[in-house]
Amino acid sequence: MQAGVKYELEPGHQIKIICQQYSELVKSPHDSKPTALWNKIGDNEWVSDAYADTNSDGMVARRCDRS
Repeated sequence: MQAGVKYELEPGHQIKIICQQYSELVKSPHDSKPTALWNKIGDNEWVSDAYADTNSDGMVARRCDRS
C-alpha cells in the first residue's frame, strides 16, 4: 500500500468498502491489536482496517482482485 495520506476523515464518518486485501501491518490507535487488512474506498484510495470500525476482526467485503 505504501502511499501517503491523501486526506483525513472525521471520526464517525461512514465509508463504503469496495473490497479488501491484506498488505502492510498497522497498529490500531484504539487497541493493541495490529491488522494487515486494508479497505479499498475509491480509486487508489485505501484505509487500514485499524482505522475503520467494521465490528469485525476479519473481512466484511469481497477480496480485491490483484489485476
